[in-house]
Amino acid sequence: MSKIKSLYPSTKLVLLLTIGVSPFIIENPFVGFITFGLITIISIYNGIGIRFLRIIRNTLLILAIFMLIMRSLFIVGDDLHYVYQIASLKISIEGIVSGLYMSGRMLSLGSSLILFFEITSTQDIVANLKNTGVNPKVTYVMLASLQMIPEMKKQSNTIMEAQQSRGIETTGNIITRLKALIPSVTPLVLSSILNTEEKALTLEARAFTIKGPKTSLHKIYKKRSDKNIFWICLLIILILIIMKVFIW
Repeated sequence: MSKIKSLYPSTKLVLLLTIGVSPFIIENPFVGFITFGLITIISIYNGIGIRFLRIIRNTLLILAIFMLIMRSLFIVGDDLHYVYQIASLKISIEGIVSGLYMSGRMLSLGSSLILFFEITSTQDIVANLKNTGVNPKVTYVMLASLQMIPEMKKQSNTIMEAQQSRGIETTGNIITRLKALIPSVTPLVLSSILNTEEKALTLEARAFTIKGPKTSLHKIYKKRSDKNIFWICLLIILILIIMKVFIW
């Protein structure tokens, strides 16, 4: 069994979204947590389980818990069945179920998208877009957008280390950090402007604006297994929708 990260990018996206959107179709408050568990198992199988769970812990898990608490405490309606009361706040069974629905769906869909970007390189995404006939200028804008934050983070770490080597304190209380902000941000902004100019010159040197067919050193190809998985996922979504409309 091949790992999911070896699949074609669009196939990976469709497969993970099929898992991620299932809780929006199946009417069960626990389906979202089941699909989230399945996505977690996939991340472990692909060798990024610890990094994936760390990202979930710092982002989606906090939002999911907050959403569950808010829905449990502040849902309104008639004929609610209250199970617990905290001062003037009442927790109802309907609120808990609603919170489970929303938090489970958030975890499921959000984790599927996070896993996709964790196991898919930016080069593969751009190559996929090129293969589908997307304009090279559009693919470059998307590539630059995806790479901007990681590049700035890396550059920021380099600048912070350089400032520390010069004796500037960058750690400590908030006052100390604010004092170190200007000496650190100014080089970051200037280096970003210089990088933008360098990228523009590089694109011109590679005849990016010249009309005609474009070539690429990084190429990916869709295999028969990718096509089979793509159609199986679409069939599963169609079956779930039909069952939701006529059975559930």
